[in-house]
This record gives sequence, structure tokens and C-alpha cells, in this order.
Amino acid sequence: MRHSKIIPVVLAAIFVATFAGNASAVRLGPVDLHPYLNTSVTYDDNVYVRDVNKKEDVYFQISPGLLIQRSKGDNLLELEYRADLYRYVDTAGDNNVNDHNLRGAAYLNTDGRLWMKLDDLAKDGHEPRSEAVGVAQELNRYYSNDVTAEAGYELTRKLGLSLAYENYYVDYYNDDEANNPVDYRDRSDNGVALTAKYQIMPKTKVLVQGAFKDIYHTDNNPADTLAPQLNSREYWVMTGVTWDITDKSTGVIKGGYEWKNFKSEAVNDFATPVFLVSLDHRFTPKTSITVEGSRQAYETDDPETDFYTATRGAVKLGFKPVGKIEVSPFFSFSNNRYAGDTTVTPTLSVRRLENVYTYGLDVAYNMNKWIALTLGYNHNQKVSTIKTFDYTQNTVSFMVSATL
Repeated sequence: MRHSKIIPVVLAAIFVATFAGNASAVRLGPVDLHPYLNTSVTYDDNVYVRDVNKKEDVYFQISPGLLIQRSKGDNLLELEYRADLYRYVDTAGDNNVNDHNLRGAAYLNTDGRLWMKLDDLAKDGHEPRSEAVGVAQELNRYYSNDVTAEAGYELTRKLGLSLAYENYYVDYYNDDEANNPVDYRDRSDNGVALTAKYQIMPKTKVLVQGAFKDIYHTDNNPADTLAPQLNSREYWVMTGVTWDITDKSTGVIKGGYEWKNFKSEAVNDFATPVFLVSLDHRFTPKTSITVEGSRQAYETDDPETDFYTATRGAVKLGFKPVGKIEVSPFFSFSNNRYAGDTTVTPTLSVRRLENVYTYGLDVAYNMNKWIALTLGYNHNQKVSTIKTFDYTQNTVSFMVSATL
């Protein structure tokens, strides 16, 4: 085992976590320091996410991090750093990576009527093979930065307005940067959204939302003709309802229309209905359910089709059968419908339709407020009308989480 040196590190982390039961957050002047460490070992029966010639492996993940918080009344400042270190036993050369995450956030509430939120997440990360472009592509690495800022004001006791801004930047890179096959996906998005909410019942509000986003692909390589074709502007109009009836039940349901205008005449514009559902209900102190659903259009990596629509749904249940043990089964589904046909062979073109299924089970033992142990199983499967995109993947993992 070429990477057996990682095993003592994992065992040491478990040992530290087990005997950290009397620890607490570190107070340093006006701020609280929350160091944490997540360690896991995972068996994956299809590490390259292929339909044929599958390869199984075991990998370790070590994620040390530090969360710094400063709070005063309803105001909160946060700064967090986390590293994610992946070490594979047999496929180390292809899969060993180190990811880094840096996040800053602020929530300010001045007088109960004016509030502001700011969140900035910078990543040096990698794209899981199951989400990569094409069929069993290389492990694509990227730099990204996602900034969101939102401010709201309660005009009256029942009517409130909020204005949000988002900038998302991503730059993909591989070892061979000169021949990076996904450079055309480098992009910078700028978007704004205006939302009005009106209270119709003590815990229920209706909303109207309008949004605009400019999407600009930043790859300047003249050989990459796809990137400029994907530059576009998006327009959204949605209406819906939010509620916070009790501590047991919260939710958002909204629907509307999305228009997408591509700047290139080579790509067809489109308009499509969209919706978003997010429900969280706690039946009893020991039983809960979370339901999410959405329908949205996305740009496609397939140069022969202009876009695809994804209709998605997810359900997660939570049970606490005894004491500190929590059992969480989950299921998600996505139906992806590509516009136009994709060439499979010189004489065969078919419409690309895909169903993606994910289901599994997590069993967590919350030893105390600092230590948690989790055993998990995950099944991931894609079924496509183009068989080369099919895959089935199963993972079994054990995680130890410790935080102060």
C-alpha cells in the first residue's frame, strides 16, 4: 500500500476527536475561534465514473479548518478557512488533490428595518468526475470566487424590499494549461435581483422577483470558438409565497419564466418556465423532512445543442430512533433534456435525454456537541440515451467530525 503513511494521521485525528469532549471554543479578545477537523475513509467502486472498465479504490479525506466569529447583538462577522486533502490508495497519481476554501461573511441589522448580508467564497478546488464535462474526463481543477451581497429594508410593517448582487468567477486549469479541454467554460457572471415581499398573514408573505444576469466567457484563445457563443444575458420574473408558520414548518415556493438571449447569432435564444420549491418540516422533535425541487435551463457543454433544461427533486428524512443516533435516508432525481440532437456516429444523431438518480443513507452518532461519527452509503446513477454517458457509482464511507 503506497500511501499507508496516511493511516496514522487518520488514526491520530480520531484519537484527538475522541478525547476532546471537554473542549470549548477559544476566546481571543472580541472573537471566538472554532477549530475543527473532519476525517473520513471511503470505498468507491467506480472512481473514474465510467460505464465500462470500472476501477475501485479506497481514499482518505482530511479536512482541517478554522472558523472565526465576532458577534454583537444581531450583527455577525465570520472568517473561515478549510483544506480538503484527498489521498487514494491505488489511483493516487490521477486522483490525489488538495483543495482550499476561504470564506468571509457579514450580517448587519441596523435598526430592525434595514439589514445587509455579504458572503464571499474563494476556492482552489476540483470538479468531481461525476460532474465533469463529457465522458470520463480528466479531473478538472479550477479557481473560483463567488460574491453575494444583499440589502433589505422594511418599508412598512407588511412590505419589504431587497436588492441582491452576485459576481461569480471561475477559471479552470489543468497540468497542461496550453491544451486545457475545458478552457471555454471559464466565465464571469454578474447579476442583480430585486424582490418585494408583502405579508398577507402573520407568518406568510407573497413575493415578486425580477432578476438579470450577464454571463461572459473569459477564454480568449482564438481556437476555442465555443466560448464566445455561450456569452448571454438572462432575465427572470418569478412570483411565489414564503412562510414561517412555526418553528416546525418553513418554506418557499416560487415560479415564473426565464429568458436567455445569446450574444451570438449562431446560438438560438430560448424562454422556459422555471420553479423553485424548498420545504422544511419537523413532525416531532425526532422526525423531520426536507423537500427541494427546481426547474431551470442551463448552458450545455455539447457544441451541437444550445441548452438543456433540468427538472430536479430531492427528499431527505431525519429520524432519531434512540438517544444520540440520527438516521437520514435521502433520494434525489434530475431529468436533463437537451435541445436538438447530438451526433453519436457519422450516420446517427439522437436527442440527448438523461435521468440522474442518487439515493443513500447516513447514520450519525452525535457523541456530544463536539464529536460526531457518521456511517454513510451513496448510490449515484446516470441513464442516458447516449450510452457513453451512462454510469453507476456506489460509495461507503465512515467520518469522524470534531469541532470546538
